[in-house]
Amino acid sequence: MPSRIGDVGERKKFDYDPSFEGPTRKRSCTDIICLLLFIVCVALWILVLVAGLYYGDPDNLIYPTDSHGNLCGRDAGFENRSKLFFFDLTKCAKPSVVYQGCKTPQVCVESCPKELFIPELNGNDAEIRSRLICKDGTNPLDTSMTWEELIKQELCARYYLISSDALGRCLPSIKGKKRATERLQTSGQEEEVAEERVKMLFEGSKNVWRLIEFQQLGMKVFQDFRATWWMILVGLLIGAVTSFIWICLLQFIAWFMVWLSILGVLGLLGFATYYSFATYVDLKDEINSNISLSEIGFTTNVDTYLALQETWLVFGCICAAVLVVVFLILLFLRSRIALAIQLIKYGSKAIGDILTTLIFPISTYLGQLVVISLFILMAVYLASVGDSSFRVSGLDDPNDSDCTGCEGLTNNMTCNPLKFKCECSSSSTQNPDCMFFEYGGNNWVARLQIFNLFMFFWAMCFVSDLGDMVLAGKYHLGTLAFGSLLIAIIKMIRVTLEYIDRKIKEYGDSSIARCMICFCKCCMWCLEKFIRFLNLNAYIMCAIHGKNFCRSAKDAFLLLMRNAARVIVLDKVTDFLLFIGKLVIVGAVGVASFYVFDSRIEFLDGVVPRTNYYMVPVFTVVIGTYFIASAFFAVYEMAVDTLFLSFLEDLERNDGSAEKPYLMPKGLMKLLGKRNASPKMEGVEEPPPDY
Repeated sequence: MPSRIGDVGERKKFDYDPSFEGPTRKRSCTDIICLLLFIVCVALWILVLVAGLYYGDPDNLIYPTDSHGNLCGRDAGFENRSKLFFFDLTKCAKPSVVYQGCKTPQVCVESCPKELFIPELNGNDAEIRSRLICKDGTNPLDTSMTWEELIKQELCARYYLISSDALGRCLPSIKGKKRATERLQTSGQEEEVAEERVKMLFEGSKNVWRLIEFQQLGMKVFQDFRATWWMILVGLLIGAVTSFIWICLLQFIAWFMVWLSILGVLGLLGFATYYSFATYVDLKDEINSNISLSEIGFTTNVDTYLALQETWLVFGCICAAVLVVVFLILLFLRSRIALAIQLIKYGSKAIGDILTTLIFPISTYLGQLVVISLFILMAVYLASVGDSSFRVSGLDDPNDSDCTGCEGLTNNMTCNPLKFKCECSSSSTQNPDCMFFEYGGNNWVARLQIFNLFMFFWAMCFVSDLGDMVLAGKYHLGTLAFGSLLIAIIKMIRVTLEYIDRKIKEYGDSSIARCMICFCKCCMWCLEKFIRFLNLNAYIMCAIHGKNFCRSAKDAFLLLMRNAARVIVLDKVTDFLLFIGKLVIVGAVGVASFYVFDSRIEFLDGVVPRTNYYMVPVFTVVIGTYFIASAFFAVYEMAVDTLFLSFLEDLERNDGSAEKPYLMPKGLMKLLGKRNASPKMEGVEEPPPDY
């Protein structure tokens, strides 16, 4: 017995309409209310941007700010103190610093420390006091407090290392740790003892050194980009030309190009598998090549990983597994590949009539670039609007008997530094303070940032959907606004769930709550993918019939549900074949760039510059080529999806009889085993394949 959904699908089939001649010519605007809402929201978005430009001050974000809200290098009395010094940088190297701030005193200094300072290793009391870095208002030469008490109450820094300036912030330099070890050794201690002292001194500072390594890695990567930028552009240009030629060839020899893509992917995967296992075997005789990845841990030296057998074994297993999966997919779907090739062939003919459609994705990317620029500009200026916001730090127990004036206060609570009277002078565990946290702590600024994020999602989806709608036929801006609004709402819900998940981790790790949040995030991810798929087909139906979003989405959904098997087997096979074409282009350009930047082509030795990491330009070319190829193939995918929906509708409207002949091209009819009962009428031309 058919289900109720099936009954609805049967009743809603497209009926034969003798007056139907393809896409509707006479159209009216659809979803006008959504379009007006979008225009109003964009106008408000621009108005908020203007207000942010007027009231905001990016200097608040550019100049470093100390714990009392003073701008280093700009505020009165701090003009000559442009660097920010952190008392204990290890407290900043935590994920929670993003939303809790860096819970260590920060002061403005004239220059970053150029020497190592550990009080226990220095000489007399006077020398130690003269070298202490302390908070404003604290005189280290005042003997009313010992230097140990000054450090204990966090009035002065416990230690500092040789540091360098990074955007006005004093960060330990690479040689800081080495100098610390050497300094302890010269104090007369054994090497093992010195290293242990350093380890204890920098306990918990692994993230800081990792940050420094990333800094060094970033500098090397930047040097590689600066040396090879023109060659990267040449590689991307070659990728674009290759993609364009590939698509043009699809119009004439689609069958050959598709099978060439399939064989190319199988060949690339086979070569990658062979190369990985061959390298694995060659490394057997190398020293230390049998060390596991877990023993190496994290390092910014990529060559370290490439010198390990385990790395190439993993690469080889992954490539072999992908090769087997792709081969099995092609083996089981070989009967459907021919029909998919026909869809690609007629899609290429449609694109061949309007080659400018291949250039249109560039305008889409430019539009998205404008939206991203507006979003970042507004976010920066809004973040700099408002007064300084301060929060309580270092107060673990407000009921400590050694603390006074701390009643009702907790960590991360908003506070006023002028009225902050909480003190724990004799406590051995707490050093409460009212520290600067951020600018623009007002609730209305936070709401405007949320509005900015929502409009970013909506505008990005609108620009992307505009590209899809234009390529599908006549566009309806209201329908685009409706569809992109749905995606924007779902994205905001996903962002909210991420925020809730973060708060759960911050204030209590409840396994049940995290499980529920994880389930909700999974559901919203699936919903977003489904709505994106539905939107795409709704835009196509709207372009054909000129109906509003809801009607188009309903017709497209029911049509696809009635042909679910064809959607899964045929449409997705076509997408898979196009994806393989992209992989061939990306793989070919990637292999070529690998041989170029690894200096394996002798006549280019004098042209290719030396790099720290030759894989940096290679990966850049590969990733850039993938996006370029995706832009070109997106046109194909949209054309094929349009043809596929038209093909399904043709099967429902017509049956091949003399009264209701099929409108699809003869090539598709032949592959489907369909034929029109009567010969073509004299003077009537066969419908074009790109309807």
